[in-house]
Amino acid sequence: MTRSEHDTAPEVPTGELPPIHESLLPREHVLHRPRHGGRQRTALTCALVFFLVPALAFVLGVRPQDVENHRLAAFPSPGAGWGFFTGLSNWATDNLPLRQFGVRAETAVSNSLFGEPPAFSRTDRQNGGTPVGPIGPVPTQPSQQPPTADYSQVIVGSNGWLYYAQDMIAKCLPSQPLATTIGELVALRTAIEASGRSMVLVVAPDKSTVVPQYLPASYPNKACADQVTNQFWSAVTSTAGAIDLRAGLSSLAATNHRPAYYAADTHWSDDGALYLVRAIAEAISPGVTRTWRSGPAGVLSGPADLSRMVGGTLTDRDQTYQLSPDGVADRTGRADTDLNQPTHFGSPPPTTGMITSPVAVLGDSFLLPATRYLPAAFGDATAIDYGGVASAPGPVISTMVSARTIVIEVVERNLTAGTAPFLQPQVIAAVRAGLASHPVR
Repeated sequence: MTRSEHDTAPEVPTGELPPIHESLLPREHVLHRPRHGGRQRTALTCALVFFLVPALAFVLGVRPQDVENHRLAAFPSPGAGWGFFTGLSNWATDNLPLRQFGVRAETAVSNSLFGEPPAFSRTDRQNGGTPVGPIGPVPTQPSQQPPTADYSQVIVGSNGWLYYAQDMIAKCLPSQPLATTIGELVALRTAIEASGRSMVLVVAPDKSTVVPQYLPASYPNKACADQVTNQFWSAVTSTAGAIDLRAGLSSLAATNHRPAYYAADTHWSDDGALYLVRAIAEAISPGVTRTWRSGPAGVLSGPADLSRMVGGTLTDRDQTYQLSPDGVADRTGRADTDLNQPTHFGSPPPTTGMITSPVAVLGDSFLLPATRYLPAAFGDATAIDYGGVASAPGPVISTMVSARTIVIEVVERNLTAGTAPFLQPQVIAAVRAGLASHPVR
């Protein structure tokens, strides 16, 4: 019997079996593999729990919380090229509902079972503070080797003090050379002053710069961070014209018998915030604060960001103050928690000890507690977070246009890292064009 030309059944070579999936082989066969083994089912179950529980929590109204010292990462733009794919990881990590409980659970397990904090947040004190984990310590001579990249978040110091590791990483692994950053600050000042306005640049020192006494003897990037700190402050004050708050904050700590920074948080307290406002006012109008009187107003408490980053629940206790610019009437307000849009501060009619000309204040999270004292120092001040200036420069530039004096408050690590968004050449160009079209004469 001959095969029809339409019969397309494949021929099996002599001595060979037809192809068959290994899961369909008899269990006794040496090549038998189940389609879904026990380990596969366990892995699939864990994956479903990991993804579906947060998804169900989101549906039920649970929203992600910022358990670290930055805003939640935004969903990356599809127009960012490869940046879209590299940004997905940060977005997914930050926006995972119930993540804070995972961090706390990890810390609890590590502390209870192993008697030590998780590896991402600890140093080995039995070894003189050497960092624990797969990344080794920085060599004592940073000029011989490049600094080691350490991506732990928190450095554990003595007496319960915690430090933000980004303070050191920003100095040892900047996105651009320090000279470039200083040049951009000078260019920004030139653009502002060319419009007839004045600029006040004030740098909020890193906590590790002002309160280093509780740092461990050794920690990642220590040597190069110390070196860059000296270089930075010399350049930013002499060349960029920044106000140096370091000595004043240290003197304030001696007077108040407490540092101006929180032990378990990376920010300064109201001691530092009030000192910031005083320094800005003096820079605009020397001697204006001689009539100021301040005194204790109350104590507030809130979660400490560095503690939360390692799964803790410590809180900050903050002494707040009343501020009377004329020495009589208290004109303080409530601290603002969101400066994403221009926010006006002032308490007319102005009185003795107040700046009366329009002032724009661009700042970051270190500016937030200072907003309590802006109404007492300024009759017409508008503050805004500079964080969105690169993607949406309009609100920031319009705030600058309305002022005669532009104050820029920026934390030290954002400058040493070279990542402050107002440093970008296109932002400086936009500021120059916007202010030039509305000059002050």
